Amino acid sequence: MKKTVLASFCAALLVNGGVMAASTYQLDPVVVTANRVEQKAFDAQADVAVVTAKEIKARQYTNLGDVLKDIPGMTVQHYGSTGENYSSNRMYTHGVGAIVIMVDGMRINREGDVSAAYEFPHMDTIERVEVLKGPGSTLYGADAAGGVINVITKKGTHGVHSSLEVISGSFGKREMTFNSRGALGGFFYRLSAGNSKIGNYTDSYSHYVRQETSVKKYDVTLGHKFDKDSFVALNYNRYMSDYIRPSNGGYIGTTYPKDIYDWKDKTKINHHKGDLVSKDKHGIKDNERFSLNWNQKLDDHFKNQLVIFQNKRFFNDGGWGKDYTTSGVTEQLTYRGNNHIVVAGIDYSKDSGDKAAKWSKDIEVTNKAFFLQDEFTFAPDWTITPGVRYTNNSKGGSKTTKDLVFGYNNGTANAYVSYREFFVLPQQFQWFSPDYGNPNLKPTTGYGLEAGVRYRMQDDLLLSATVFRTKLENLIVYKSTPKPGTYENKSQETADGATLGIEKVLNDKFRAKVYYTYTHIPALSGQNENRDGYIPKGQVNVDLDYINGKFQSVFIARGIFNRPGTKANENKVPDSMKTFWVADLAVTYTPSDSVSAFFKVNNIFDKFYTDMLYNANPNVEENMENWYPAPGRNFQFGMEFKF
Repeated sequence: MKKTVLASFCAALLVNGGVMAASTYQLDPVVVTANRVEQKAFDAQADVAVVTAKEIKARQYTNLGDVLKDIPGMTVQHYGSTGENYSSNRMYTHGVGAIVIMVDGMRINREGDVSAAYEFPHMDTIERVEVLKGPGSTLYGADAAGGVINVITKKGTHGVHSSLEVISGSFGKREMTFNSRGALGGFFYRLSAGNSKIGNYTDSYSHYVRQETSVKKYDVTLGHKFDKDSFVALNYNRYMSDYIRPSNGGYIGTTYPKDIYDWKDKTKINHHKGDLVSKDKHGIKDNERFSLNWNQKLDDHFKNQLVIFQNKRFFNDGGWGKDYTTSGVTEQLTYRGNNHIVVAGIDYSKDSGDKAAKWSKDIEVTNKAFFLQDEFTFAPDWTITPGVRYTNNSKGGSKTTKDLVFGYNNGTANAYVSYREFFVLPQQFQWFSPDYGNPNLKPTTGYGLEAGVRYRMQDDLLLSATVFRTKLENLIVYKSTPKPGTYENKSQETADGATLGIEKVLNDKFRAKVYYTYTHIPALSGQNENRDGYIPKGQVNVDLDYINGKFQSVFIARGIFNRPGTKANENKVPDSMKTFWVADLAVTYTPSDSVSAFFKVNNIFDKFYTDMLYNANPNVEENMENWYPAPGRNFQFGMEFKF
């Protein structure tokens, strides 16, 4: 039945004609992440998704994690309502969780810590978010096995443009942000400062979940633009949060009665609150980023980019945490010729850890790399792109990884096949933790195979399809026995899958996107790091936009199919937790250029589900202390004033 409905909807998109409203809808935005060279998204010979500033505003996303959750083919798992109050959030693409997060080409996450996605200053500073799904190791680091998330920020426009945004919502949500950006005589700036608070939330069964959080965030950029393609920018970013979370699962209290749920009769649910805060944990974060980004067009053929950065990351989560600094430099030289686009560069970084953090000791790990890629047009519409990266890590050793992409693009159809290798180093705590670490861990190696096609059937209709296989050797898993457990290398894992998509501008008011992703990972029995059961076998993403004068509404739905959680408990998980739909609706009213207001409903149908999986069934006794349900239906209201 569900397949019939989806097929009927896609057929309706194909037969409904429409007029392309280019000023409102953009089926072909610009991207740079696929090969570090600016190009149209349609021309990228990789599985790339783009979310523009207009789309971010229309959907009223409040953090980068919300953006990524709606990317087709991405699996985002976080604790609680926002993902703020935990450091073990997870993201996967093409079945793999090793993802590099970047801002304007500068890497901001280390150790595979995807929590950086929830700590971006403010959505209004973003020009677009680009997601490269699948290995991107040659250009972005040998450990970019799952993909790359690259946030492109706004660089300022002529004159001064400022805004004040206030948001209020369910669970005591309060947020206020001031933004200003502008340019004069070649100089530009961007300033963002804000604070937000949120209290405890309830799931759809009215159980209370602890998450009190207070956040302060600042972002300042100063720069000078020499010409259209050349600029220098200095950026400073600080993110501070103070939060409380329960130490044993999501529900407030210290006891968990076994009759908390009755899947057949919702009225029998015990609305147990328990005793407050006796085992709750207090956490703090204080993270800083500095960067210097210098882009220089040397002549008609050569362009140079230099990034110097330092990231300081500190958090203490109820007695354990991390305190480390990453300093580094990336130098890239790009050559554009008649038949060649050559990208060459070096990466250097140093991670310094502090033994005051429970999960590390005094450490210093350096990473050096050289990369080279050549996109060679050897015949009209045909390209071949070989690439190579040499990585030397002071702890993990050396490795040369290789890429090869073969593509065809005639402007109407863009097809490619690719082979990409990767080399994933263990996370620092997996090596150095005094409780769980294993200094003998080996890096995970492997490759990704991918074939994809985009077909522009009409100016207002885009079809796409991708198939992939990712294979990993020496997969790192956590072995819980004997206590307290340790990390070890498991033999291998393979993920196979495919994504089908359709984007259609129906007329000057309606646009629709529908994507379906299938992923299959054979089970590794007894290993909770195995992604089988964590990643759904099927995922559907639906995005419907409607614009009528001063009103714009966006309906977003995400369908999850066959996601049982840990293999050992699959037969204990009710079907309602394996397969479900979650939908959101955002409505924006813009009466003038200086004022806008929005109203958003999250989880419209009040679905009971969880993003963060150990087991997908809270009735499993050993899982009770790890059960973090998602919020039930909740609301947000906000206004923005521009001046």
